[in-house]
Amino acid sequence: GYTLAALYRIQPVIVNNRLQPLAQARVTKLVYPFFIPERAGAFRAATDPLIRLTGLAVRGDNQIYVTRTGPNQSPAQAGGPDDAVLLFNFATTPQRPVPYRGFLGELNAGATGLLSVNRPTGITTLATPPQRPALGQEADFILTQKGPVADYKALYVRQLITEEGILFTERQDFLPPAVRDTGARFLYDIRRFTQPEDVTYAYDSRYFFIVDAGRDSVYQFTFNGAEGVPAPAASSQKGLIRVSFGGTGSGPRQFNNPHGIGYLADSPFDSGPAGRRRILLVADTGNNRIATFRLSTDAPR
Repeated sequence: GYTLAALYRIQPVIVNNRLQPLAQARVTKLVYPFFIPERAGAFRAATDPLIRLTGLAVRGDNQIYVTRTGPNQSPAQAGGPDDAVLLFNFATTPQRPVPYRGFLGELNAGATGLLSVNRPTGITTLATPPQRPALGQEADFILTQKGPVADYKALYVRQLITEEGILFTERQDFLPPAVRDTGARFLYDIRRFTQPEDVTYAYDSRYFFIVDAGRDSVYQFTFNGAEGVPAPAASSQKGLIRVSFGGTGSGPRQFNNPHGIGYLADSPFDSGPAGRRRILLVADTGNNRIATFRLSTDAPR
């Protein structure tokens, strides 16, 4: 009698390098809250149907982050606050047969700072398919959130391995410098976004792209958190050139309530000329389309 959030893992069948009909795929379905051991038998009819799983990302070690949001942010409740980043590992063992590993306790539900989680909407790691580790940072992630009180609606969270164990911490160096280039803007500018819904990482250029449904726009940032791309060598402009774009409408560079973003590029490990495809894809919800953009310095697109 209840509709509950679920996480699906689909293992397709491949024969002679050909994908078989998905009807033959092996499907593992984990239904909230029963995939969480400490919540087994503790179903809350009033609030559990309100839980939403809003995004997921694969780490370099093939463990999976999943963002969760809901109405109850009490840290004392079993399973932790509803707003959380969860960790799954489907490489189960007899000692750990349940894929769910827990939630990241360092993130503060309902908070406003650099380690907050406040109505999370999307998440990405630096390890893009085929999940090759990215400079040893394959467990770091970028989180988007749309909580109205959150000062920072996009956060870079680092995983650190210390003598005491693994912990997750903020990236302080993303904060805007005291002296900045004229016109420069940063990922960590206060209230930089209105309603960011998703984020993706371009591993070949090390850029982040964030789609904001509140402003119907796509924003681009360097790996250091600054908005823009380096000016061409022959340009009279110094510093970074802002290339974020958008606006409400149905034109070729406009959006209507966009909710997803992804990046496609030829891997340098593939045969053939690397970089012949560098495509940004945007789920333009209100216009009922997938908008695609070629990233190029050759000519405007």
